[in-house]
Amino acid sequence: MENPINKIDFTTLRGQKKTLLDVITKLEEGCKDQLEIDDLTGILHLIDAIQDYAVDELGVPEMHVFDFELEEEREQSTPFENFARDSAENIFDELCESDGFHTDDEMPSKFIESMMADRYQADIIKAKIRVQILNDLKENPEAFQYEKNVPQYDADMREDYEGLVTQYIREQFNSGKTKSVWLCPNCGSDNVETKNWVNANTGELGTDCEDEQGYCQDCQQHGELIAQELPLNKTVVGYQVVDDEAGDIHPDMEGSFCLYNLSQAKGMLEEEIDGNWKLLCIWSGDVEDATLMFEGDPRD
Repeated sequence: MENPINKIDFTTLRGQKKTLLDVITKLEEGCKDQLEIDDLTGILHLIDAIQDYAVDELGVPEMHVFDFELEEEREQSTPFENFARDSAENIFDELCESDGFHTDDEMPSKFIESMMADRYQADIIKAKIRVQILNDLKENPEAFQYEKNVPQYDADMREDYEGLVTQYIREQFNSGKTKSVWLCPNCGSDNVETKNWVNANTGELGTDCEDEQGYCQDCQQHGELIAQELPLNKTVVGYQVVDDEAGDIHPDMEGSFCLYNLSQAKGMLEEEIDGNWKLLCIWSGDVEDATLMFEGDPRD
């Protein structure tokens, strides 16, 4: 039997929760009956518990349940908020009508169509687009067209945010699937090599050598490679420099949540600082609320 919590329209519930908060605030300001306020507060706590359960136990995306980004400003009617919301709707509708969007080498078109037609998934996709537009307006305002200081929608925006939608749909398609990889025993990277016999005349690759030692291109150390099953969507997102014995991060790291590219991390290792410092490869999901201290490829 399907859990009834899965049938809740969390978009509607967020609005109902806000209405309930407004009612409680007005009652408190008017010094109304405390028993009535307590009863409504109890219902508010029930909604909080339902939202927490949906995220923690059922795996419903936080953005769909809470919409943490700009949670307090979501209902405001500001030019930027209205632009982001309307643009997200336009982009979503254009993608639904685009034949090219429904063609992907990694996913069947029927799966893409089903994701776009599902109201639950559609709300998540629109929210992702809206939040990204708001972030881009803050960080790269010059990338948008304006009329009287108000951003204007243009057709090129669909291409700008199509990749965000494709990435999310691909994550859902690959959810639960795994991949077999060989990892470095020293830093945990998958950028590893192993020895094979090669036909001296044809150059054809033969069988593995008896030598079980592999080599990591990231930390440049040898070791017996480790076979691991990882989620298909899991990727290398950055590096840290740590002292496993002391449980410390490198002094040049701004925090345990900070990730660096390979050249930045190697620069730290080259410094003469007391400690048993080593490279640590970080995979997506390994560090909560990770902050990238670089742009581009993590292996640059």
